Amino acid sequence: MVDHQTDPGRWHERLAPDLSATLRRFPFAIALAALATLALLAVLNTWVDKVDETWPRLATGLATGAIFAAAGHLFSESRPRATVTGFALTYLLPVVVVAVLQVRSSVWLVPYALPAISILWLSVSAVTSFGAGKEREAQQNRFWWFNHRAFTTAAIAAIALVLISVGTLAIERALAALFGLSTDRLFYYFLLPVVGGLAMPVYWLATLPHLDDYDIRELSTPDFLARAIGFLGQFVLTPLLLAYGLILLAYAAQIVATQRLPAGTIGWIVLGFAVTGAANWLLLHPAFMRDRMVVRFFRRWWFWLTVPPLILYAVAVLVRIDAYGLTPGRLVLVWGGLWAAVLALFYLLRAGDIRLIPALAAIALVLMSFGPWNLENLPRLHQGMLLDALLYGRNADPSVSIPAQPVWTEEEQARARGAIEYLHRAYRYSGAENRAELARVLRNAGHDHGLEIESPDAIMADLGYPDAAGFDFRLYRLSAAPGIVVDVSATPFMLGRLAAHDTPVRALHGVVVRLEGGGMQVVRDDVVVFRRDLSDWAAAQGTSGMAEPWLDFVIGGVSYRLALDTATMDNGPDGPDGPIAVSYLSGVLFASAAMPTP
Repeated sequence: MVDHQTDPGRWHERLAPDLSATLRRFPFAIALAALATLALLAVLNTWVDKVDETWPRLATGLATGAIFAAAGHLFSESRPRATVTGFALTYLLPVVVVAVLQVRSSVWLVPYALPAISILWLSVSAVTSFGAGKEREAQQNRFWWFNHRAFTTAAIAAIALVLISVGTLAIERALAALFGLSTDRLFYYFLLPVVGGLAMPVYWLATLPHLDDYDIRELSTPDFLARAIGFLGQFVLTPLLLAYGLILLAYAAQIVATQRLPAGTIGWIVLGFAVTGAANWLLLHPAFMRDRMVVRFFRRWWFWLTVPPLILYAVAVLVRIDAYGLTPGRLVLVWGGLWAAVLALFYLLRAGDIRLIPALAAIALVLMSFGPWNLENLPRLHQGMLLDALLYGRNADPSVSIPAQPVWTEEEQARARGAIEYLHRAYRYSGAENRAELARVLRNAGHDHGLEIESPDAIMADLGYPDAAGFDFRLYRLSAAPGIVVDVSATPFMLGRLAAHDTPVRALHGVVVRLEGGGMQVVRDDVVVFRRDLSDWAAAQGTSGMAEPWLDFVIGGVSYRLALDTATMDNGPDGPDGPIAVSYLSGVLFASAAMPTP
């Protein structure tokens, strides 16, 4: 028999036994995490075209797939007889997730909720048996025990990453100050991404407990950390939630008394209330907490207390949708309200299960992500239908020609303007589809616009309402317009990536660019050496893509060109009639000299 302690072929098990065991337990998850880290390195170090979304999407997909792979393995451990299902969840589903995150059309799916879905699925993957009575109670106890340990070690991993980052910064600065060594790229573009993207996740996977380690006594005789978390739920969250619930009840009584509908913001307030209450319910699950008077009161009345706020919530959201149509945010409110209502219904019918809290949330996220009713496509269709109905309006039968100038009340003008603003806005994931829907509706009504250059103001003017008020605030996140080429022949030397906003960031060859007072400032040695007002430049860029994705300046006889890949703009504090303000710029800095000196 071979002695593993002396066998040279098992050196890695002697050096790092926990790492070796984790590699055997989660091989596919770790492989996907390693590939995600490699893709992240490619993006950070500009080995690939950073403007192209393919690599960031690939990194996100691989990282999300790694979480799904880990969850699939936990499912297989908990249900060893479900071999086919376990294999599909561990190996096939992660590959599908990676592929789905590359899809850019939002007609049938929007993939950006998949990371959240993966974490919610991970939380319940090891306890999927239903059972009844004591068996179901045991499953809930296992769920709490497993997630308590997983959350604790995840927090420790996050703290470790912060400490490593601080230590790395100290070492890098010391090497620069004492020896004149430039190691920032090594530390910040290689070491930290590998630690954060691979080392910490592997460490966390190594701490995930085996299901055979479960001990029911941990729920009745908790450790110090469990007691501390229980204290947070009992003496902090519970009183705050009960007090806020009473405030919402008073608000409901005021609405009944005044016969005034709730404001639109009540939706997010109540959803946050419900989510925090559900999280507190999880904290207070262990047996050692249930005998406390405050906890007993909370567990008896909490879901009854959520019913009146949820009714307010439903009224507020429906009123808002009726007035201005669906948007992704309002659709999130709809699904969030359904999650909270179904969860409350289960508990009020005495069929509650703490695993339902993440499970129902995951189901809601899946339903709002896949299908033609997804977060992007359903609001697009609804806004198109709203605008279509307004263009037909009271003025014409759909079977006859539509009047060129529809007759609208002020309320109808606001609704039309809102729909046009929504469909015209350059959303990151669905801008092309939104514009296509707007073009279809307007074309059917006899108003054909070149939407790449026309603004909502021009569309409303064409419809006969040039003075119809628009939104008070517009935010645009732009990339370079298609087909635009940045000429750097006069500044052929690439100095590196540079970002600019209202706070000075790391200097690049002694140059710091910041945004202040609607303009760009170039700072060298704490002295402003160049200023430029960006209002004219911003106004010329449009809202679909930068028509001039570069900015030039000259310092000490050296010409610089900042070739932009991202610009964020808004209409500033003066509203839609005020100048457009630039709040963020990101790009690559080029110079006419190879080593420009201060």
